[in-house]
Parts: sequence; structure tokens; C-alpha cells
Amino acid sequence: MNYSQEKHKSFDIVWYLSGDWDTDHRRQMITSFAKNLDSNGKILCVNRPICLLTGSFLKPKKFIQWVGGGLPLIKITKNLYVCTPFVFIHDQIARKLGRGLTFINRAALSFFLNKSIKKCGFDSEMRLAWVYNPWQIDYVGLVGEDGYIYECYDDYRECRKSLFSKDEILRYEQKLASEALLVFNTARKLYERNIKNNPNNYYIPNGVNLELFAESERKNKGKPSDLTNVKPPIIGFVGNIDPHLKVDCQLIQELAVRNPSYSFVFLGKIVKSKETDSLFKMRNIHHLGFKIYEELRQYMSAFDIGIIPFKINKFSESLNPLKLYEFMAMGCPVISTDIPELRRFSEFISICKDLDTFDGQLKKLISEDLTDLKNRLLNEAKNHSWDSRTGVMIKLIEERFINNEPRV
Repeated sequence: MNYSQEKHKSFDIVWYLSGDWDTDHRRQMITSFAKNLDSNGKILCVNRPICLLTGSFLKPKKFIQWVGGGLPLIKITKNLYVCTPFVFIHDQIARKLGRGLTFINRAALSFFLNKSIKKCGFDSEMRLAWVYNPWQIDYVGLVGEDGYIYECYDDYRECRKSLFSKDEILRYEQKLASEALLVFNTARKLYERNIKNNPNNYYIPNGVNLELFAESERKNKGKPSDLTNVKPPIIGFVGNIDPHLKVDCQLIQELAVRNPSYSFVFLGKIVKSKETDSLFKMRNIHHLGFKIYEELRQYMSAFDIGIIPFKINKFSESLNPLKLYEFMAMGCPVISTDIPELRRFSEFISICKDLDTFDGQLKKLISEDLTDLKNRLLNEAKNHSWDSRTGVMIKLIEERFINNEPRV
């Protein structure tokens, strides 16, 4: 029996996003989670708060929308809502400057969120909060929840942009993980670290919305207009282009030099640097900007090969790239650098430890008939749906929280 057909216990969730709903990379997971919930269960997703002090110049478009009343409570599906609260000062700055500012922010957030909860009609037996990163520790307890879930998908100590030291991040994360109802980790390395903090700790990798990326959803819709003049074969990358933490710009540049007849297409936001400036000056490298999920499938269907050219460092050791699962669901052959989380897929994708190997695999796949490989990728993708992943999460929550039967 499909999990969505089983009888669920009822609970509501206040889900604190790490970004905003329109661009948040957990959107597909959350939508699936809402679909799998009991019919009485509801989810309120909380966008990153508007900062009254800095919002006008750091996020001017969002700030103007909010001031003008253009960011009301939004209903996404029958049981999924999104709201945009405010704080007086950026939450990370507030924590740095003192407890008084954090207290004021918490009071404003709590007031706003509890009003939003009433509008959503939260009326389940239990209420949960869901947090993602160590500095969201100040969001715990704002809505009188019965417990919270900590989902860990990055090694936050290795993040470049943070106001906190590695020791501070470690301390916040240990506290957040140790007091969580459950901890979900997308990578083995994260799981192994958090098991020391909480016995109710689970490894649940990323997944894919199979319906969104299915062949039937993208056939007969044609090639996007900004790909019209891009000559095949097309080597594609999807995601933020951050040369400081993830993307190996030097590797890509060398591949483009060695393969001048190939078109390298990048979809995503750029973190500006000398490396990216140099990269996107090359004639056969094309940056087509950020694309929403509903657009991605059309672009990815034009890719001959999908690449995951990440640097090998402490940050990437804990990465479980979402795009792997989406490439597989498209039947798109994949070449990746040697990321630990991807080694278990070595029979389906090409994993390369150096430039020469990467280049060799690229030339090999472009020259071969890939029909069999594409079919194997499509079949493997079925084992990694968000529906199955979120079904497991809901069962674990019920066992640990509602039925009081923890699996340790």
C-alpha cells in the first residue's frame, strides 16, 4: 500500500526556510511532505524574515513588496502555506550583539507567526517546528511547538558566509541537534557527527519529484528560446555557481578549452569572483541565469551530459547533490568529481578524480549510444522519489513523537 493511502496521525508543522519559498531548494521535498500528511495536518513555511533595519538596501525589492502589503499569507496547496514575517535586526547580527536584540526579534516573530497559524487553521493534535541550520536556534519555541525536527544538509562550519566562528557554529549545532525530537541528515558524514548529539538520528538522502521531471511532463514543449542558438552537444550544470565553496571553475575552463566544439551551459546564480568572470568570457560557456523548478526540466531535457564539477574539500565531503537525482529522473548521463556521497552510484554515473579522467569520460559518453544507460538512470531514479523519502520521515515522526516508540 502506498504511504499516502495509509492512515496517518495528525500534526502541523511550522517550517523555517533557509531562504524564500520561490527559490528554496527544499520546495519539492516540502510539497511532497504536505501531500503525504494526514488530511488534517497543515504546514506553514516561513520565509527569511524582512529586516526593518537593513532590508531596504539589502533586499530592496522584497522590502518594498512587504511594506506595500504585497507579501501576504499565501496558500500553495490545500494544506501548505507560506508567510513572510519581519524582525527588527538581522537574526545573526542580533545574536552577535546580545540577548536583548534576540529577545525583541523573537517577540515580533512569535506574534506574527501565531497570528498566521490561526489564519491557516492549525488544529491538529500536535505541533512541530522544522529548522535547517545552527543560527535558527533562536526560532525554537516561538509557536509553542511540542518538539522540533533538525534537518542537516550542509557542514555549516565550512560555509564561507557566516558571522559566526567555527567554534560558535559547532556549539549552536550541538545544542540544536541534542534537543531535537529527530535529526535527519542528507549525508553519511553529517549522520556520523550528529549521532554523537542525538540517538534519534537518521540518514535520509535527497530525492526527486518524479512527476515534475517525468518524460510525459516535458515532451512536445520544445527547446527554451535562450537555448536556440546553443550548439550541441550540450554539457549542463544546474545550481549556484560558487567558486569559493563548490564549483571547480578551473576544471570547467580546462574542459572547455579541450573541447571547443562542446557547449557548456550553466543554470543558476553566480557568486561573483575573478574565476567566474574569466569562466563566462569563454565562447563555448553560456550562463543562462537562475531558472525556477518548473522551467528546469525543459532546459535539462536539452542536455546531452549533466556535470557535477565540485571541488573536493571539507564542504563537499558532506554534500548530497540534489541535481544528481534530477539528472537521473531525466535519464541524463552524469559525470561528477569524486564526491563521497556519490560513490554509491558508481554503476550509474562516471566519477572522476582528475581533469584527464573527466575529459576522457566526457568524450567517451558523447561518442557512445547511451540508450541503455539512460534507461538504467530512469529506473534508478524511481528508488529516490521525494514521496518515498518524506513517507519515511513521517513514519519516524509518528513513532518517536506521537506513538512514543523511538527507534534508536
